[in-house]
Amino acid sequence: MRRRVDVRADDLAAAVAAFREGVRRPALRSYYAPAQQLYGWLVAPYADELAAQNVDTLVFVPDAKLRTVPMAALHDGKSFLIERYALAITPGFSLIDPEPLDPQ
Repeated sequence: MRRRVDVRADDLAAAVAAFREGVRRPALRSYYAPAQQLYGWLVAPYADELAAQNVDTLVFVPDAKLRTVPMAALHDGKSFLIERYALAITPGFSLIDPEPLDPQ
């Protein structure tokens, strides 16, 4: 499933920066608030649908702003994303027209 959530670019950039800074110093636990904000934008809107369909793996294709975010550390307020789902992250995704392979 592919979905879109409307978030202002500067709000996203600020949350990503705060999260990245927080995970650099995990003892301070300052990453929890931005981790929950990012979870709220990226996962929470679809959590009920994911549960209803018994989804156990999430695939992220992050854009430039999200490429450096450790998705496993997103937090729902109770647990980290990696505790609930297997995660796959790919830097890009495109489909090409399939063509039969030459048998030789």
